[in-house]
Amino acid sequence: YLYLFWLCTRYIFDRLLNRSIVTSLLDLDLYKFTMLAVAQLGKYSYKGKEVSFKDVEVTYRLKNRNKQKLVELIPYSMLRKQLDHVLKLRITKKQINYLRSLGIFPEEMLKALPSLRLSGYDLRIENGEYVLTVTGNWPQSILHETIDMCILTELAGWCEIVSERKNPYAVWLEGNSRLSIKIEKLKTRAKVRFADFGTRRRHAKLWQMFVIWRLTKELPKIYVGTSNVEFSMQFGTTPIGTFAHEMYMVTYGILKFLGDD
Repeated sequence: YLYLFWLCTRYIFDRLLNRSIVTSLLDLDLYKFTMLAVAQLGKYSYKGKEVSFKDVEVTYRLKNRNKQKLVELIPYSMLRKQLDHVLKLRITKKQINYLRSLGIFPEEMLKALPSLRLSGYDLRIENGEYVLTVTGNWPQSILHETIDMCILTELAGWCEIVSERKNPYAVWLEGNSRLSIKIEKLKTRAKVRFADFGTRRRHAKLWQMFVIWRLTKELPKIYVGTSNVEFSMQFGTTPIGTFAHEMYMVTYGILKFLGDD
């Protein structure tokens, strides 16, 4: 448990030093990149007019489905600082080479990644709850979803620990204990195959990395990988995923706008 102790210590100091939660634009699900390829390169012709998907303006809005209001947990300035940091992130040459190695992305899309800039956001409080809205052309807006959700869930988790005066070590040990129980049960299911899709739901980035590390070491035959592109790159695995219902929503909106029923 020395490794677990080190992870806990690093987690606490990361929070005390107020470091950024999301530090890479690859810290999201693979399906955001597969859909980005469509958003970047997709075109549609209708009655002699061609529409490029990359020029289509879209709007994303956060909807909190929990009873606990995020505004009661997360300080406004803390949330703004994390969201502002994400806008400064860029996809590096090393990361592009990794995406290229997967063999599923068009070269035209990969060459456009160095110039990719995330669209801005609007954060306000309405009716006692945060309203987070992102508006911009589709390629610049599409990556926001899971990244912003990672920020919100981790801030909410940490602020809850602080507000309820919980011992972070006890919380981590309890999580590790529950994980151990699940791993032991899965060891008895030799025919099971499963992947991790927890990125936008995670308690903390460090916790997800720890879970993936344990699954890789202890369930190598039935754990097939993670949807998280950054962790796949770090662990030398193939990211898992296809695309989301967002693809149908946006393309249908484009067709509806053009009058093609």
